[in-house]
Amino acid sequence: MKTQMKLTSEPAASAAFKTGGFALPRKHLRFSLAAEADITALHSGLHLVAGVSELSGCGCYVDTPEPFSAGTEVRVCIRHAGSSCELLGRVIYTHQGWGMGVLFNDEADQPFDVLDEWLAELEHKERRGVKANRMVA
Repeated sequence: MKTQMKLTSEPAASAAFKTGGFALPRKHLRFSLAAEADITALHSGLHLVAGVSELSGCGCYVDTPEPFSAGTEVRVCIRHAGSSCELLGRVIYTHQGWGMGVLFNDEADQPFDVLDEWLAELEHKERRGVKANRMVA
C-alpha cells in the first residue's frame, strides 16, 4: 500500500498553481526529476519513450511533444538511480507539444515502495540543498 509523505514545512510560493486567477493548494510534494520512462497506452498499445521531469507520490509529469489524450489509461515504467518502477495510471491533463500529467492508480499491488524510496531520496537531497525545486502536487 502506498505511504503518504507528510509536509514538514510550509510550502513555498510555488506550492500553489494558478487556475482562473485563483491559487489552488496541492496535496502532495512534487520534486524535479530527470528520468527516462516508457509509456504505453493500455487499450491501443501505443508506446513512447519520454522523460519524466516531475514526480510525486500520486503521479508524474511526462515530457513529450505528442502526449496521449486525457483519460488514456497507461502503464508507466520509470528508470531512475539504477532501478525502475512500473505503475498503472491515467492521463489527467495534456499540454500539446509539451507533455502530460499522469495520475497513478492507488492500488495495493503497485510497487509504491520503489517510488517512496525515490521520493525520500529526493526530499533528503533537497533538505541538504542539492535540489531546491520542490513543488506541491
